[in-house]
Amino acid sequence: MQWTLDGSQDQVWTLSQTATGAYVFTDVNSRLVIGVTGASLSEGTPLIQWASDSSTDQNWYFIPSGVFWIIQDVNSGLNMDISGASTSPGADAIQWPADGSQSQLWSPTQTT
Repeated sequence: MQWTLDGSQDQVWTLSQTATGAYVFTDVNSRLVIGVTGASLSEGTPLIQWASDSSTDQNWYFIPSGVFWIIQDVNSGLNMDISGASTSPGADAIQWPADGSQSQLWSPTQTT
């Protein structure tokens, strides 16, 4: 889910590149990775933290879009999105077909 930036470790992720060029997001706090619930291919499926199992639903491509990035799931080909294009804390992160919305544009930042 999305949340207001508060400096906590659960909002910090490390990126590891796979041999295929995709990336795995690992949460610094939990050491779990971002995946798609049940490795579903369906639009609207929530993204979750899960133990790494090297499945393709835990692999993500970064696609440039101007100064932002689209983050696409390798397994489903769907994009990381915020449900309903919500700007409210607590809104779910889901996978969704490409639709050109701002809720599919990401701007990762490096922490020190």
